[in-house]
Formats: sequence, C-alpha cells, structure tokens
Amino acid sequence: MKRSDSFLAVLLCGLVGGCTDDAATTADITGKYVSDCGLLLRLGTTDIYQIGTLAGTRTSYDLTLALFVDASCSVPFVTFNTTGQYVTRPSSIGDDVYEYDATWMSRTIRADSAAALPLLSTGCGTEPWSVGATHDVFASGCAPAGFLPSAQCVHDFDLLRTDGEKLSFGKRPSDNNMCTVDRRPTELLDVTYAKQ
Repeated sequence: MKRSDSFLAVLLCGLVGGCTDDAATTADITGKYVSDCGLLLRLGTTDIYQIGTLAGTRTSYDLTLALFVDASCSVPFVTFNTTGQYVTRPSSIGDDVYEYDATWMSRTIRADSAAALPLLSTGCGTEPWSVGATHDVFASGCAPAGFLPSAQCVHDFDLLRTDGEKLSFGKRPSDNNMCTVDRRPTELLDVTYAKQ
C-alpha cells in the first residue's frame, strides 16, 4: 500500500468510524522470504555478503543470515539466527517504508568455516568453537559480530520496505549496533527478499 493510500485509509476510518484493522499503518511480513546474495556490511577491509531467509507473522519473525566472504556467496563463513517480535510504523523515508522495531528473543551463531574460528573465539559466547557447532549467544553476546549481551541490548531499530511480495531492510552500520532509536538507518540495504 502506498503512503498516500495509507493516509487516505486512516482519514476515512477517522471520518466514518468502525475501523479496527491497523493494516493501513503497519507492515505485514507474514510468509517466507529469501534474499538474493548481497553485501551486508564491511568489517574493516572485509566485505561480508549474505543470503537471508525470513519466516514472519504479523508480529514475529525468525531470521537466518548465512554470511559469506565472497560476492557470489559461495565461500561460507558463519550463519546467524535470530527470533523475536516486531512492530512497525510509517517512516518519512519513502513510500512503503516503515520504521521496524525488533525485540530479540533468541540469537545463535554457527561456525561454517575454520576461518571464522579465531574471530568467534574472541568474545563470542562461552563455549569452545568448532566448525559446524551452533552456540547460543543471546545472553553472552558476540563482540566480533556486534551483538551486545541481552542485558545491554535486545532491540534493533531498523527500516523495512515492503510491497507484500518483496522486502528489504536498512543499511547496517559497520559496528552492527542499532540498539537505540538514534542508530536507526537512514537508507535501505541493497538486498531484496522475495516472498516464496
């Protein structure tokens, strides 16, 4: 729904009454979405690419990001998974763009490459790392990935663009920290998730 359509729907609901559906002012990511291979962020001099899979409802999400160190997404590095709840509201960024406020409920990381082990072994979880091992990093955090311990941060203030069939999120900062409203991105990431 375009922003002008959203505004008109809200105005009509106010004039005639009886409207209880908030779909005119919120985004719905119900369904399964898969992204193309695209640049996620730059860590120092290393570009990190992603293929994401998102399963969503009107209020919750389960997001898996497979990360790669090459532009064709053929050299695996690590896989992140996060689940949580979200709320949206219209953004001033543009049509079909929303402020997307996520509250994390869980976070795990799996090492997919021996090259990831030195990085994950420095401030990421509490267990020894090995290739193929999945660790819960929700409580402990993961400093190399920019994940703070849950006692310090369980929020992600992002952007979301969706037309019901495709969606994209905000461009993340290099430290991956969007724990406060002032860290919300101001532009969208050039990675699109397509509804399956």
